[in-house]
Amino acid sequence: MKKSEENIEKLPKWVQFKIQQLERDLVDVLQREKELLGSVEDSNVLMCGYSFKDDNPLPRDSHIEFRTTDKKYPNFIVSIRDGGLYIQGSTAVTIEPSASNCCLIKIRN
Repeated sequence: MKKSEENIEKLPKWVQFKIQQLERDLVDVLQREKELLGSVEDSNVLMCGYSFKDDNPLPRDSHIEFRTTDKKYPNFIVSIRDGGLYIQGSTAVTIEPSASNCCLIKIRN
């Protein structure tokens, strides 16, 4: 047993529980930091060329919000679902094909 563990065991139980809670919180924060820094190993969502860096992976199956300049219907939520791109607008959307492999999706006014 390490010296620090022995010292913790001598502390009151409520302090021991608080230390354990802080240790768990630290693990969560470190994982979140990895995700934000693009150190995610298993990802299917990338933030492309942001800030002149290489593509950065986001957590697997992330939902991404895009905000438009329209104050009344301002956003799209985009995610990967069932092998496709799932796009949900804050209201009805219009899909305008522009090529066989490209389309424009707008919030319908």
